[in-house]
Amino acid sequence: MSYAVIWRDGEGRPVAGKLELTGAGFLLEGRRAEGEVVQVTLAFTELAAVRVGRAPLERMNGRPSLILERHRGPPLHLSPLSDLGLVLELGEMLAELLAATDGRSWDRTSDLPRVKRALSR
Repeated sequence: MSYAVIWRDGEGRPVAGKLELTGAGFLLEGRRAEGEVVQVTLAFTELAAVRVGRAPLERMNGRPSLILERHRGPPLHLSPLSDLGLVLELGEMLAELLAATDGRSWDRTSDLPRVKRALSR
């Protein structure tokens, strides 16, 4: 499964490319505006938390982004290039995968309404 996204690693420059889910994690790959090719591979077991970023510095192109907190290293920020609803879909899917890998579990009853409210802002 692959999604067209814009993403950045920590406070780095944005990268336009794709998010590809693999069996044990995912691959982000793309190009920065100046043409530099960038690739990040992340195992699900490296994820500490998944959340929606709505603060000004967390947004991508002014839109809420999905924040992937890592056990080590800066967070990854990503936002779909097409449908903003994919932030919720990807967040839900990654949170379920995170819970399945004995990482932080996501309480769908309390967290999903908060995520939906964040996306509507």
